[in-house]
Amino acid sequence: MSFFIKTITSLCIASIASSVYAQTDDAISLASRCLSISSENPVMGSARYAGMAGARAALGGDVSVIRENPGGLAMYLDKHDVSITPSLSFNNNGDTKMTIGSAAAAFVLNNNHKAHGLVSSVLGVGYHQTRDFSRSTNEGGSKYDEAHQSGMITAGYGMNFGNRHFVGFGINCIHTHYLQNSTTSDNAATEFDTESLNWNMKIGGIFKLLERLNLALVFQTPTISNMEEDAHFNGKAINDCNKYEDMQYRQWEPLKLQAGLAYLLGANTSFDIDYSFQNFGAGYVGNSNERFDDVEKFMSDHFKSCHTIKGGFETTLFKDFSLRLGVAYVSSPTSNPNEKALEGKDIQYAVSLPQSSIYYCGGLGYSFLNFFYTNVAYVYKSQDETFYPQITNLQHSSIKVSNNTSNLLLSIGARF
Repeated sequence: MSFFIKTITSLCIASIASSVYAQTDDAISLASRCLSISSENPVMGSARYAGMAGARAALGGDVSVIRENPGGLAMYLDKHDVSITPSLSFNNNGDTKMTIGSAAAAFVLNNNHKAHGLVSSVLGVGYHQTRDFSRSTNEGGSKYDEAHQSGMITAGYGMNFGNRHFVGFGINCIHTHYLQNSTTSDNAATEFDTESLNWNMKIGGIFKLLERLNLALVFQTPTISNMEEDAHFNGKAINDCNKYEDMQYRQWEPLKLQAGLAYLLGANTSFDIDYSFQNFGAGYVGNSNERFDDVEKFMSDHFKSCHTIKGGFETTLFKDFSLRLGVAYVSSPTSNPNEKALEGKDIQYAVSLPQSSIYYCGGLGYSFLNFFYTNVAYVYKSQDETFYPQITNLQHSSIKVSNNTSNLLLSIGARF
């Protein structure tokens, strides 16, 4: 009986999904939502991490490296580390939010102080905010509202071999809530309310090429996303259907590869540069019965490889005071659809496709009593997006929308 009920449920879901994604020509909209859910802020974490634009893959030694390179946990040798980071964000729409940007801990399980073999191991757990923004766009009589909250719970384990090779593995679980509302010039209102539970695994390491030169290598498995979506169409019927509920589908986001180099200039100054690669055009979207071929075709045609480059600098100004600077660049994961790609499309709601982004970061740190520490960081993000107020077979015009945000972070922690 249980198998029969599951089979009937799956068939109903497939029928609903096919109606929405085939008959309403919704491939562009669903693909854009999948991309929004896949994306994350690459620099957010503790204030120390954010102040260096997240460029610590080859340095380790901070609680936020757990989200990026679990091998960096093994750089903790003797002391545990616990911290919490409130974050204040504001954007060019005038929205201001206070959230928890990070809360994480690293615990040194053992350190036998040997010169060879397994020297120590470290367990790390934490929460990191990966996206938190909202915005409103008005253009050509169309209004587009978007909100995206995403947080990552992560756990990792790092091992130190001979104080020269630091390797680790971790698992990440990400919860995303994405809300999109659009009203076109002819008062057709659409709402998509999407929740997803995503997870992936990482394996990474830091290897000392020279005494002061570190190499980081990280592999992240494809992210599996289980998504549930409520869609409401009000004011104007679309294919004689006003409401679809409880659509379920899955997305396999592409794997991610990352490498980094760090140079230590003396005991108090370090430089780090990281590079990561992810091909968003290689995603899978579907449900338990079928793949959404039209969505995948749009993703393959108009989503592309995304390159992230991060550079960070940290130095001790004088005893107990530190300065951090960083910059990060993320290439555009999309190419704009041309007239031929949109020919015959009749999509009655707005679509937004992100372009490249750049982050400017800086921060200060202070430690006292050889136990407590506090760090502050400021992050400014500049990004343009291609916005289609409405896509119909009569109108394919797009506009460029600026999406600029600022974050102020404060970390309070202890090493013991």
